[in-house]
Order: sequence, then C-alpha cells, then structure tokens
Amino acid sequence: DELEFELTGFNLSAFDSAYINYDNNKVVLKFGSHILNGDVLTQFIGEAVLSITATEVEPSQPGDITSITDSFFVLDKIEPTFEIGVMHNTIAPGFMQFYLFQSEDILADSFSVMITGGGVDTSLVMGTNENLESAPYFANSSTDFMGDLTLQVSAEDLYDNPSDTTYTFTIQPILAKLAQNISLGRSGVFMDIPEHAFLEDDYLIAMPDHYGFQYIHQEVSDDPEENLISMFNISTMGNQYQQNVAFGVQSDSLLSWIEVTPGYYRLTDGDWEYIPTFVLMSEQKIWCLIDKPGTYVLKHGAERPPIVLPEEFSLRQNYPNPFNPRTIIEYDIPYNTTGLEQIPTSLVVYDLLGREVARLVDENLSPGKYSIVWNGMNKFGIRVASGIYFYSLRTGSFSNTRKMILLR
Repeated sequence: DELEFELTGFNLSAFDSAYINYDNNKVVLKFGSHILNGDVLTQFIGEAVLSITATEVEPSQPGDITSITDSFFVLDKIEPTFEIGVMHNTIAPGFMQFYLFQSEDILADSFSVMITGGGVDTSLVMGTNENLESAPYFANSSTDFMGDLTLQVSAEDLYDNPSDTTYTFTIQPILAKLAQNISLGRSGVFMDIPEHAFLEDDYLIAMPDHYGFQYIHQEVSDDPEENLISMFNISTMGNQYQQNVAFGVQSDSLLSWIEVTPGYYRLTDGDWEYIPTFVLMSEQKIWCLIDKPGTYVLKHGAERPPIVLPEEFSLRQNYPNPFNPRTIIEYDIPYNTTGLEQIPTSLVVYDLLGREVARLVDENLSPGKYSIVWNGMNKFGIRVASGIYFYSLRTGSFSNTRKMILLR
C-alpha cells in the first residue's frame, strides 16, 4: 500500500538535520560538517529524538487504523576533537600564542592543557577568543623553553565523551648572523640555516602534520595521504629570509623513495607549488631551499625527479672525440661543506701553445652536473683549424685538463 511519512525531530541542533528518502523508504540522519586543519570533519553532536509517522493513503477498510508512529533516540558517542594553532606573539616578543579549535562545546571543569618535554612541565590557562571563527580557546606562553615538546589536551564534551589528545612541536631560538643546524623532532627532519639568513634574533616553531594556522578552517586540496612522506609547518617572526635555508629529512628510506620520484612542495593559497629538490645519497638526505616560513611537504610522485648531487669533482672526456663540428664536455661540481653555495668556475679551451682559444664557462655555479657544447669556434666566432686542443676546468680548489681532437 502507498504510505505517507511524517518526520518530526526533537532537540536537533543547528549542526544536524534529518530527512526521509522516499525512494527507498529510509530515514536519513544528516550530520553537519566543518573544516579543521584542511580536512572536512563530519560529526553528530548532542542527542535527539526522531519521531516517524507512517499513514496509509487509501485504507482498505474504512475506519481501520491508518497510521503508526515510532520514535528512537540518537546519541552523541563521538569524542571531541581539537586542532592546534601555535603563533608568534607579534605584540609581545618572547611570547607565543596557543589556539585550540574545538569540534564542539566542552565542559569547562574537564579541560586541561599541559606542555611537557625538554625539562618543561607546565599548565596553560586557557581563555576564549570570541573574535575568531569557532571562538577557540587560547593562551599566551613565554618562549623560555626549547626543544621537542608535547601539548597534552584533555577534555570532555557535554555528553560524557572524554578525549585525550597529544600534539608534538619544536621550539628553537635562532641567533642573528649565526649558522645553525636544527633538528626537528625524532623523524630526521632538519633545517640548515646559513650565517646571514637572519639579521635579528628570532625563534622557530615547527609542527609536523599541520597545514598552518591560516588553513584551520580552509579546505586544502591534497593528494591521497599515502603520497605524503613528511609535512611540516614552519613559523618564524621573520617573513623573508636573507639567504636560502635548507629544509629536509635524513632517512634510511631515501633509496626506496628515489624510486617513486620524491619532491618538496610549498602550500601557497591552498595549492601546492613544487620546489626544486636535492638528494645527497652518501648522507641519505633529501631537501629543498626555502626563503620564508610556511607549510612544506615531501611527496611521492613529484612533477619532476630530484637533483642527485655529485659528491666529487669530475671532468669527463669529451664526446665524440675526435669530433667535427661540435663536441660535448661534461663536468661535476660536488656538494660539500659550503652546501649549495655557488663557487667561481671556468672552463677554457687552449691550443697546443697554451693560448686561450675559447672561454666556455666563466661564472659562479652551484653544485650539480653540467654539460656544455663547443662548436669549434674561437672567442672571436671564427672556426678553428683541425688539431689537438685542451680543455681545462677550474672550480673551487679543483682543476683538471683533458685533450681533444678536432678533425675538419
């Protein structure tokens, strides 16, 4: 028989709704959703009573009972969740601000926030900021402590669902005009800061698996989670570094990562921007160069393979040899204690009498693999005669010379 349904909800929050799917004679309870840390969070909050009345449209017998009503409870059994935001206090240097964005209302007397680790064991007194979306809890704290720390959050929602959550982060001072190597947690993530990257004292806040404060309530387009190797949000007072800072990870898994094209990306306006990525196999390091704070991820399936840096100087034999009319010369500048710093490099062709014929390279170059074509022309653009020539590489403390033959 054809039935008509009426659904009545009691005590439904504005966050939730209920409706009937008439095609399948099903009652559907629709949960509300919001965004925390770039992800859509779907959650039922509270408790509600749903009453459903089914009425027969055309009863077979006049006077028969033509309707029936049933009710059921929907209870919230999901623990509250939080997303943390840690920011520099730009008004009060030497202090930082903690923000906790909650998924639902919590009991005030059940709420506690502790910072532990690095010789620290302190409780944060949390207030609320009604001026921000979701009215998050917040607290100020000095930056006197440093190292790898843990934020422990304990809370209970209004429906007796307890929650205990921990977040890890790193705080490190950055001294002006001083080279530093900073280890971020136990995952092998590091930052190599050159001497003049920071002109004033600063301090670093680094959070793993976090998109950053500005993306707390903004959905982030991302690849499947299995493509992510590492994600960090880097925060400093300075918004622009004076020199590039190396940011990367040292891992025993590097060899297996190379097979799936790893690469670094920076989160910019909700999208991912590729950053040239470097690999040093002997130290099992992969890294990129950054010039500002932000959110950086290392992913599988990058849009281009990483640059595997050579580890010793090399000047290879030209090919073809003998040649006519052109030949290719390849050489390597290795990664060393100067990192990716550019060094003066020259590649010059000489004749048998030691006279300069052509200067193929004369510039500052970063570590990497290079190749250049000599077309048999001298420095005046005139074709040289057949004969024996020498090409000499000078870069840093390295120099080497090889012989080649031009046959017209």
